[in-house]
Order: sequence, then C-alpha cells, then structure tokens
Amino acid sequence: MFKVGQIYLRREIHQMYGGQHQTGICTPADQPYIFLFTGGYGEKRGYVDGWTDEETFSYSGHGQSGDMKFQRGNAAVRDNAANGKDLHLFETIGGGRVKYVGQMVYGGYRVVPDQPDANEVLRNVIQFHLVELSALQGAATEDDVVPMIREMRSEYSAGEIFDTREDEETSHRIARLLAKNRADATKHTVLNRANGRCEGCGAPAPFLSKGGEPYLEPHHVRRLTDGGADDPRWVIALCPNCHRRVHKSLDSELFNAQLKARLASMTPKMK
Repeated sequence: MFKVGQIYLRREIHQMYGGQHQTGICTPADQPYIFLFTGGYGEKRGYVDGWTDEETFSYSGHGQSGDMKFQRGNAAVRDNAANGKDLHLFETIGGGRVKYVGQMVYGGYRVVPDQPDANEVLRNVIQFHLVELSALQGAATEDDVVPMIREMRSEYSAGEIFDTREDEETSHRIARLLAKNRADATKHTVLNRANGRCEGCGAPAPFLSKGGEPYLEPHHVRRLTDGGADDPRWVIALCPNCHRRVHKSLDSELFNAQLKARLASMTPKMK
C-alpha cells in the first residue's frame, strides 16, 4: 500500500484512511493500520527517535508532558498484534510531506527515566522497539519457537488465548529476536491448532512438507500482508488452494469475511 522511500502528503493519507492529523501515533478507526510519524518538531516536545541498529528503530511514545502511560496511542502500539493492526512508519520531512520508512513489527519497549518533557520537567518516557518486517523473514525451527510458546501460553483454546499484551521491558538488543519469535510462535501455534486440516475448506493438507509435517499456510484475516508478528486469533491455517482463493479470486473479500467469522467462532474472546 506504500512504497519504501516514497514521499507522500500526510493530508492525503488521512483523506484516504482517516485518523488523527496532528499526533505522532495515528490510529484510524475501523482500519487494520496504525501510522507512526517521526521527525519534525518531536525533539522540542521531548521525543527522541532513531535507529539503534540497521533493523531496529527506537520510537518515543505519546505524551508531551508528565509520565507517559499505556493509554490511547501507546496502548495501541503495544497491543497492535492482539488487535490485528499493522504498524507503518513515516518520517516527517517538512511542508506537510512524509517519507515512508516501512512496515514495522513491535519488539517490546523500555521506560527511560529522567527525560525532559515539553516544559523541561523530568518524566518517564516509553521507548518502543520497532523491527523492520524484512528482518523477520526466515524459517522457524522448533528449538527457537517452543520456549517462546511456553512463555506465551502454549495451550491454545477458547478459554486460554495466546496473549501478546505484555508489560515486560526489553532492550533494543533483543527486540528483533523477540519479534521474530512471536511471529514464529504464532505460525507454530496456528498450525498445531489446525491439526493437519485446512481451516478454510476442512480438507486434509494436500501434501507433507520436507520436514514431514502437513503443509498448510497461515493467512492473516485482518491484514493485506501475510508476514510479521501477529496473534492466532487473527490467523487461520489454509491449504494452498484456499490461500490463493482468498488473495486472488473474484469472491476473495466474501471468502475472507467467511474465514474471519469461522475464526471468531473458534476464538470467542476475539474482538
């Protein structure tokens, strides 16, 4: 939907998708996106953003004065996976223009004490760790994934939802590993839930993978993309035929709505 490095007028983004025009964390209603804007006059308002390495970006939370808290935009970023939202980062370059940095994945946060706010009063600042989606590509291995699943509720059922809403502080050094493990754990958990049968048509997986497992593909029912960290309440396991149908067929939107309803019936806590 956006091209990395391309310049956009911010007002045109809002005209198309909605959302708040003046805040750094934009949460359009009824859209599966959160838009994050960095740069501009942020430093004068107590925000300090920047790359901590080539793939991880430190992004200041919302709140110009007083301690930052997990409410409104800050809660939306932390809970983006559980709520089925994609994170898109833009750099403000002046004149109402923004440059698209890329799609990001939440990799935890830390609280930085004694930072000045817009009134030069010291306060606690939330620094989110955002990882480039492209950094998470690669096959999951059980050795990598199983410890994360145990930590994040391995038993997936209606009564015990896989929960990504964590308050644990992380550093940028482990943000990429945490984000990748969450993405891999989601895939692993969804495929275990499917138990070798397509959750779209109900047919058995059409073949076995090279690892000897029934081959199914995760599909994100509330997203345009099928990559990055997510949550099993928004991901369904499909055979290749159903997966192509939901992306390429004439009735793709109707079929995706049916998959969303089917997934909701399996996970009644989903909102």
